[in-house]
Amino acid sequence: MKIRVFKTPSKANPNRVHIGIPDALKLDTAITEIQLTQTEVLSAPSSIADLARNPIVLPNKSINAFQNVGVSNLMGGYKMVGTIKGAVSSLQPPLEIEEIVIPEGFDHLDDVSTWHVYNYNSAFKLSDSDFGVLPGDNNLPVDINYELIVKGNRFLVKYDQPIDEIAIYYRRVYKNSKLEAFWIPLVTLRKTSDEFEFPLFGEYDIRIVPMHSSKQLASFKEYRVAYKEEEKFNWSAIQIDLNRYQIRMEGILGSTITELDIFENGTRLSREKLRVDNKGRVEKTFIISGVSDSKKPLLTLKYYRVVGAFRSLVNTETRSLFPTKAIEPISLKVDRLSESSFEIFINDPFGLLYSAVNTISPFEGAGWQKAIQNQKYITFISIKRHQDGLVTDYGYYPVNVTSGNDPKFLSNPPFTQEVAKVNDGFAFVFEDTKKFREIKNLDDPNLEKKIAYEFRLLYWTTGIQQCLDSGSDYIFTKETPILVKNKRRAYKYSYSVWKEEHPVRKYEKRIPVDVEYAYLGHHLMSSKSPAGYVLSASPSQAIETTNVLLESQGWRVLYFYNDKDDEIQTFPYSSFSISIPPSSQLTIDIIRIYIESSNGKNVLLGEHHPGDNIEVVDFLGYYEARKFITKEIDVQSAVSEAVNKVNTGLEYSPVIASSSKKTSKMMHSTPSRMVNTERKRNSANKNNSTINKKITEVIKTGILSYRIDVIYKDGNTSTLKLIQEIEDIPKLPPEPEDNQSVATGNKTVSSTLQVTQAAAVSKITANIQTTSLRKFSKVGSR
Repeated sequence: MKIRVFKTPSKANPNRVHIGIPDALKLDTAITEIQLTQTEVLSAPSSIADLARNPIVLPNKSINAFQNVGVSNLMGGYKMVGTIKGAVSSLQPPLEIEEIVIPEGFDHLDDVSTWHVYNYNSAFKLSDSDFGVLPGDNNLPVDINYELIVKGNRFLVKYDQPIDEIAIYYRRVYKNSKLEAFWIPLVTLRKTSDEFEFPLFGEYDIRIVPMHSSKQLASFKEYRVAYKEEEKFNWSAIQIDLNRYQIRMEGILGSTITELDIFENGTRLSREKLRVDNKGRVEKTFIISGVSDSKKPLLTLKYYRVVGAFRSLVNTETRSLFPTKAIEPISLKVDRLSESSFEIFINDPFGLLYSAVNTISPFEGAGWQKAIQNQKYITFISIKRHQDGLVTDYGYYPVNVTSGNDPKFLSNPPFTQEVAKVNDGFAFVFEDTKKFREIKNLDDPNLEKKIAYEFRLLYWTTGIQQCLDSGSDYIFTKETPILVKNKRRAYKYSYSVWKEEHPVRKYEKRIPVDVEYAYLGHHLMSSKSPAGYVLSASPSQAIETTNVLLESQGWRVLYFYNDKDDEIQTFPYSSFSISIPPSSQLTIDIIRIYIESSNGKNVLLGEHHPGDNIEVVDFLGYYEARKFITKEIDVQSAVSEAVNKVNTGLEYSPVIASSSKKTSKMMHSTPSRMVNTERKRNSANKNNSTINKKITEVIKTGILSYRIDVIYKDGNTSTLKLIQEIEDIPKLPPEPEDNQSVATGNKTVSSTLQVTQAAAVSKITANIQTTSLRKFSKVGSR
């Protein structure tokens, strides 16, 4: 007879073990306790002194011999020794020990994440009363409470544990329009004190999604907000050459104004007709030429009402221009390929751009130092989006490439990596995509209004770039040839790159601030080329797909010692992930996940917002598979047959699976007397365990079938399937019949089923076997 030592460590208690006590001990009333000690495991002797060494013995607390499972400790490098105590001979030999190592795939409750505990509790709320709670006050099921509070255009959230943040999405409500809105990420609020100001006007649906450990909970709430669109007239001037500007006028100007004159210093630069469209808006783009080269030209705008020969002045305003004067022989040309795609040409006829041999450490080494002293250029392309008077800065990116036959960008830009050589320069493509805007954390354009893209080059030398990267000035000795008494000499001096080459000094003839104040960005403002490209376009439509990827994460097992039932309790759970690319999130409204059942009563695990990755952890599917078998057990005939054979009768209270109608009938039709001795209780518990284990064995031949309904914004639904093989659940070593310590899953055969007759147990287990083979299908058989 062996006692089984289950090594069940956790981070808090790495030496913890559980002791499985065989029937021969726990049913023997003469044995009251088992004395345990830890004995050091000595290595093989290598000397005579080693032969005389005695192992260290550490006493452990005794465990109750009437228990099914005892709790103790076993340190590494020690073995367990057990002896029996009670009304037996004091000269009992040590008990035989079988050590059981918990295999990979098992997670102790003490170490399991709160994410998994939350999902277990979610299953608890979807199931019947036989699905028990986990032990510990911190593991009790809780209702998730969260709310969006709207105060004007300010958003606040309230939430309780286990929620630790709220992700907020929005989509525009288009009325009388064929445009279809999609969900757009707005903000994630991580504190209930956080506040967010909604920046848009119009009518919107707002969806809030509770998160835990950066993972979606299977829940969301929706709200609708409306903010009156107060159209304003917006005016912007974009420099496209030294004395030429593109003027963009957008918004509600008023029906009385029909003409505009623009003056500088009394000289009229342009006269434009203004017409209101069918939405009551003015959208006008034109170019003015002949602007002076002053540091801040001042324009006067005069608005007129013209009716036939009658012309009257309605309003006058002044606007300042802010010209840029960074002129270099490195030029830019942009061609539009589509509404959101542009081909960009960089021309460098004099080879002024710094070009490394390859992209491996291009900004260090001898080649970089040589480029600094030869005043090679780092050139950037600045991209901006203009819409309705708002300017969205897409950033600026270096366009320097390698010098090989196959040029590559020296830094990874957000546009296409492909570079083509063209005469004295090169070309590449920029595309304004949904993915690009998400990477840069930029908002999407309004799909109902026109937009324009501005492209412009920024210049500074490699020396200035070195100063920006290092945070300090770059100074080296420079020689200048001079004539002294008609003889050629060299004048040596310390050359400060920051002071001599800074864009403020070079293009504006001013002394720059020290390098420690580079964060002020003066080099950005002064390095812009006056030659820019402004290309109008319709709003770029995001590419929409319907791809959804399912990936099984397989099975794992949550386990702990259940002191209430005196068993090591194991709970198998399956998990899988649903990956949704950004282009598919545009088309999807809701993801619904079901556990399929052969009787058509599918179980809804939850509804999800279409996020990047949805993680599903399911404890309920395994329980549903067990319950399917349990409901079909013919307990009444099994008990009746046992009573007729043994004629002792009435030592069982046959209550089974509270959800079963057969159980309810049986409880009222069969008299019962509860078992009332320690031996009988142990015997009844063993029989109960045998019945549950038989259910566990039967469903190993089955499957879990998940149905994932993907509901799109147009109302259409596509369905995906995922199959999990129950046979793949990680397993402990098989238990002997006379020492059963482990229970698998929530017991669908209730603990109040106390059958003491072996004949009844045999009949019930036979019924389980035949019932399952005949009827176990969609949540089960292969």
